[in-house]
Amino acid sequence: MKRRKLFAFVLSLSGCGRDKKPDVKIDDDTKQETVTDDDKETEGNRKTEKTDAEASAGSDEKDREKDLKKKNASARRAYEAFFADEVLAVSDIDEKGSLREGNRYSFSDIIETYIKNEGQYLDPTDQQIKLKDATYSYIDCGADGSVELVTDLVFSLYGEENVVCFFKYDDGEVHLIGKDSWGYRSFMTVNEYGYVNNGGSGGANRYYNEYYYFDADGKRVFLYSEETLMGMDSPRVSKYDMKNGYDRDDYPDDSFDTGGYTVSTVSFKEFEYDEDMTEDDLYEKYYKDYLYCFEDEKEKSVKPDSYMIDLYKREGVNWYSRDELDNIINEHQDELGADSKIRQGNEAEWESIADLGVMKYPVDKEDDEQSEEVSAPKKYTIMDDHDKPYLNPDNPYTDHEYKPVTLKQISCRENDITDTAEWFSRAGTSESGTFFSDDSYYYKLTGDAGYGTMTHIEIYTKDMSKQLYDFDFSDFLYEKGYEGKDYVDRGIRNCFITDDLLYLNISHRTYAQDCPINAFMMCVDINSGEVMWISEPLVSNSDNFVRYGDDIITGYGFTAEDDHICILNRYTGRITDRIKVKKSPDHFAFVNHDLWVRTYSYDYEFDIIEK
Repeated sequence: MKRRKLFAFVLSLSGCGRDKKPDVKIDDDTKQETVTDDDKETEGNRKTEKTDAEASAGSDEKDREKDLKKKNASARRAYEAFFADEVLAVSDIDEKGSLREGNRYSFSDIIETYIKNEGQYLDPTDQQIKLKDATYSYIDCGADGSVELVTDLVFSLYGEENVVCFFKYDDGEVHLIGKDSWGYRSFMTVNEYGYVNNGGSGGANRYYNEYYYFDADGKRVFLYSEETLMGMDSPRVSKYDMKNGYDRDDYPDDSFDTGGYTVSTVSFKEFEYDEDMTEDDLYEKYYKDYLYCFEDEKEKSVKPDSYMIDLYKREGVNWYSRDELDNIINEHQDELGADSKIRQGNEAEWESIADLGVMKYPVDKEDDEQSEEVSAPKKYTIMDDHDKPYLNPDNPYTDHEYKPVTLKQISCRENDITDTAEWFSRAGTSESGTFFSDDSYYYKLTGDAGYGTMTHIEIYTKDMSKQLYDFDFSDFLYEKGYEGKDYVDRGIRNCFITDDLLYLNISHRTYAQDCPINAFMMCVDINSGEVMWISEPLVSNSDNFVRYGDDIITGYGFTAEDDHICILNRYTGRITDRIKVKKSPDHFAFVNHDLWVRTYSYDYEFDIIEK
């Protein structure tokens, strides 16, 4: 107590740069302090000064809001004039052979530049690239209150190729501050504050996500990337990520689809491709700084074995639990200005540019308004209110004469995994993707709910001159009781029509134990929209399936699950045969009366035999 009083006394003498405390008078009876008249006047002056300062600050804030509102109004007018090619955008980005930094481009220039650059790689006999759709959204990069613009241009390439451009209004001009793209087997999300996730799948077991955002100054800030390998045989780092690798008999290679472990690899450096880089160069620039975490099939963090832990310690490999890694990622993003508010903003809301009535560049949509009622497609919403398997009691094909077939293996040889394009070339066919055609129809899988989870089927005439049908299977996205759970969102993989019946398969992209009502075939009458039948689950998650007479031939498989080809009665959906294979079937094709089957790492040839 004595020390505290002495310290207070010294402070009162020195003042320590603070205002002197007003003189007070102590009433002996009440022991309360009363302020003298002089002190009241001093206190009143302070209150007046404080009120004036607050009023000034409030005035300044109102002026800033007024200026910002005026700037945002000017920005919106400039953006609309840009859509009409009346205003040019200054490119702040540089693309070799394309857009150059400092040059000015109209909106039509940007569209034409993409078409020209992509068109040079296409066969002249291929369909011409066209702008199929154009949408826009106003966002607030960096959450500073200013209005920025993002556009999504959809081109008729590889099914659909989306080109997303980011614009900022500054110094009275529109600036192109960023450009990205996504399409087959990929997706892109942009939120209201300019936070972007561009991700996709490199196969059934490999996923990649890249995160970046645009700050208040319109600068693109790379945050991190994460690659996820599912189906690993053990919780371990890939050998090629380590400078000296390692030699273990139980870890013979870096292949996956052999177990139940997931390995996530995080990098805080944006990869810049250089074909002259050696493995040592890649290690020094990227691999050595990677961060890892390992999880089992239940998404629970697990440790490597003691041998690998010691090896990682010697080699400087950084690994963490999932929670630890997430904390590191979030702290890193916070340091770069992408705080939780920016990261958790709502997704951007998109509107049609064409609907503004100012866009000069033509959008290749069906716009024959005079025959709109005549050309409107038949629309059906199919509800998931059936058990699996299911057979419609009114199915007229129940007693149809049926000729079952089976398969006799001719050959099986290991493939190179990456030589899929060569297999399609030899098979004389092409990968289905999200758009494909047959002798009668053109099909488009749309309604992407994320990670290529398609929920709609649009069906057109062969020449695409008219849309005939629109089937909505959104109700099948989640099995009842599994809504919103990770990785169990189901989508359409493939379809075709024969005899006025639409056949399709629906599946999710993870283990059956996470949601066992998965990977089933369906048959729908295109004239009534009635479901004719639904097969039992775990029958079809292949990228396509084929018809042979009265039979549907398809396949199912996944990591640590049985892989097999299934043959179904196409009139009832009943399974009539299963043929076990070494890996999950992906593609089917008829070649010289034989059935070719492409699996993950083996190519099969079968003879089709009637029972």
